[in-house]
Order: sequence, then structure tokens, then C-alpha cells
Amino acid sequence: SKFREYNENIDTSAEQAAEMALEYCINNNIMAAFFEEHRKEVIGMVLDFTEERVNEFIGKLEKEIEQKQLVINAKEREIESKEREIESMDRKIESKDRELESKDQELESKNREIERLSRLLEEQGISL
Repeated sequence: SKFREYNENIDTSAEQAAEMALEYCINNNIMAAFFEEHRKEVIGMVLDFTEERVNEFIGKLEKEIEQKQLVINAKEREIESKEREIESMDRKIESKDRELESKDQELESKNREIERLSRLLEEQGISL
């Protein structure tokens, strides 16, 4: 716990944090004899454990990133598909708009013809 405290809260290398933690334990008579006798081994184990944990964490992060990238790629393909669908619908709408415009022009022309014929009938004294 002292190693973690020093490693996380003090601007030192992991090796310096391990040394400081061992010094703390020795000075406070926490397994002092053992730590004095096996100082290098304990520091090596702490550093190996720390490096191992970091590598594990990095591996997990890399897997998580890969999974998230797969999700992103799938979403991008879905978006592209939806965009193509929208473009197709836009073309259909434009086509229908042109058809409607043509029908409107036809109707307008027929209304003018009806008005013309109505006037001719009125001139002839025939009412509808």
C-alpha cells in the first residue's frame, strides 16, 4: 500500500517508490529484517508485478479499443446505408414532384380550355 501511495502521489519512478516503501517499512519495523535481507528481490517483485499489471491493463484497453472500433465501423456502414436510402428516396420525391408539376400544368391547360369553351357557349347564349 505504501508503494502504491508513493507511486501514485509522489513524482517518482516506480523503482524510487518501491525503495521509499521499503525504507518506510524498515524504519517502522514492518518486516524490517526480511526487507533488509531481501531488498533487491522485493523491489524486483514489486516492479515486475507493477509492469505486469500495466501490461495487463494495456492489453485490456487495446481489446476494448478494438471492440469499440468494430462498433464504430458497423455504425459507419449503417449510416452509409441510410444515406444511400435517403438519396434514393430524394430521387423518387424529385421524380414525383416533376410528375405532379406536369399534372398541374395539364390541369391548368384543361381549366383554360374549359373557360374558353364556357365563354364560347355563353356567347352562343347557352349556359351550363
